[in-house]
Amino acid sequence: MITMKMTPAGIAKLCGLEKLELKAYQDSAGVWTIGYGCTYMDGRPVRKNDLLHDETVARYLLMQTLRHYENGVDKAVTADITNPQFDACVLLCYNIGVGDAHSGFTGSSVVRLINEEADMDDIEPHWLVWNKVHVNGVEEINKGLVYRRASEWALFSNGNYHYVKPTS
Repeated sequence: MITMKMTPAGIAKLCGLEKLELKAYQDSAGVWTIGYGCTYMDGRPVRKNDLLHDETVARYLLMQTLRHYENGVDKAVTADITNPQFDACVLLCYNIGVGDAHSGFTGSSVVRLINEEADMDDIEPHWLVWNKVHVNGVEEINKGLVYRRASEWALFSNGNYHYVKPTS
């Protein structure tokens, strides 16, 4: 079995979706994050006072972090998919977590439908529904995640690495 890896275009897309931050910050769900959306560094969760020296270090951390998500997608998706579809799956997995058979990317209806080789029209709503965050114990639709899911979907469904955010 050949293990797929993200393409350079997929990595560039991820860097475009994730804002580079050299100082730790809390994301929209309150999770400490650094670099290109990394929530772990040095084998531990990111902490409030963590810093990265420069973009090169952030890029190195991203590449180390991506292995986990690439492997998660590679194990979960058993259907034949294209490189753009793999990249899109890694982008989704990177954002929602690998999970297990009951949660995250691995346990999602997206993976089940991809593996069943369902029609794109059937997969799309299951992909786009991952647009919510928990804020103060309440699940809310997040505009940034609405855009991100649409961008990932454009990549998965038609190989569009250059999705442009709608103006409305």
